[in-house]
Amino acid sequence: VFLKGAQRGQEIAAKTLFAVDADDIVYSRLFSWQGSFGVADKGQAGSVASGEFPTFRVLADLSPQFFRVWASQPSVWEEAELMCTGTTAGSRNRLKEDDFLTLGMDLPSVAEQLAIVEAVSAVETVVLALEEERVAAEKARAAARETLLGDLETVELGELLEGIDGGLGAMPKGEDRPPREGEWGSVKVSAVRPGRFFPNEAKTLPPTVKVTEKVKIREGDVLTTRCSGSTRFVGAACRVPVDPQRLILTDFVLRLRFSDSVDPDFMVEALASRPVRDQIEEDIERSTTLRSVSKTRLRALEVPFPALEQQREIAAALNALRTVEECARDGVEAAVTLRTSAVQALLSGDRHIRRPARQPRS
Repeated sequence: VFLKGAQRGQEIAAKTLFAVDADDIVYSRLFSWQGSFGVADKGQAGSVASGEFPTFRVLADLSPQFFRVWASQPSVWEEAELMCTGTTAGSRNRLKEDDFLTLGMDLPSVAEQLAIVEAVSAVETVVLALEEERVAAEKARAAARETLLGDLETVELGELLEGIDGGLGAMPKGEDRPPREGEWGSVKVSAVRPGRFFPNEAKTLPPTVKVTEKVKIREGDVLTTRCSGSTRFVGAACRVPVDPQRLILTDFVLRLRFSDSVDPDFMVEALASRPVRDQIEEDIERSTTLRSVSKTRLRALEVPFPALEQQREIAAALNALRTVEECARDGVEAAVTLRTSAVQALLSGDRHIRRPARQPRS
């Protein structure tokens, strides 16, 4: 549970709000299918939640922290998704309060609930420690990037480009899943994050769509996002590490084709530098749901541009730091997987953890 910020009561348009106290269950009606269930802590006591965040107080038979562990299971999210109702699947569907209350839970005794919470907390401590290491590595690389790029001469990005490639334009709606063998897919905006490419973030194209080589994504491509629902991901850039086979560009995910005077890995870092990000974020065009940047504005970005040999040296240094960050990220993902497995085992009854009996004092 996160606090949005303080407001005066007269600034809040809603006529009805939920009063939140410590250990209250809070969930998002709109994003329950993505696991948005939480438990308020003492620091959030006295706050209020809108009608989109129903709030419940538990009875004595349920530990709030056990609910938090139970609600972290993907199987619970899947059940919630089946109960969601609304106008558009996956976007405006909501889990209503009455349906939330019908979610089925196998409820052990309170003593066993607390033992399970304690066991899971031990794994969560490892997850948090590894996440701190990942964040520290990310901050170190970002600081190194700003130091190495800070005093370099700049040129307009357009002077370094041979072209910007987009997708096929308007296409029939495809299935919202990654393509299987023999199928083609178009990447989502979420496939491109700063310095990382996620090929599974794609939609499957109908077999009637004719794909050309011009829009096919290839190994080594530098991709950037033209728009996103989040400002920080507009203009995000990455390099495709391996050939994703049957994936294509869209009008929202573009390929930057550079001249031979540019090291692509260097330019990915340059586009992530703070001065370049400031230019992008200052000129973002805003709509109700999307933030975007035009191709014209991308070409006009002032980016650092040293000699090719220096570009390669800087890219190599930052790539080495990125490797450290990726190792830390892999550790976090492995620990999260371990936590998920532990939760499933404990809640399925495969393992029962009980508190040891207290020993009499001598």
